[in-house]
Amino acid sequence: ISFKAVSSFDPELDLSNQSGKVLKHVNESSHIFLGLYPGSTYSFSLRASTAKGYGPPVITQFTTKISAPSMPAYDQETSLNQTDSTVTVLLKPAQSRGAPVR
Repeated sequence: ISFKAVSSFDPELDLSNQSGKVLKHVNESSHIFLGLYPGSTYSFSLRASTAKGYGPPVITQFTTKISAPSMPAYDQETSLNQTDSTVTVLLKPAQSRGAPVR
């Protein structure tokens, strides 16, 4: 089985390291691919072989699910400025998990 990332909903992701090859024994019927990026489309090519060589590949694509963005931790007492009628708070950016944060 060979795989390669072909696109992502997040344009800032570097997909160049998202590829590889896995060899399976004849009695194995599944494989879990770890470390894939959320919201990314991967191309998978599967081929069987015998002593005579390789058969034709079967190629398919799958897209991983997009997750909601994660928020950094906030200190409960984090307020930059308070007056009688206003409060200024610190806004930390959300972390993308497969798609651009808007």
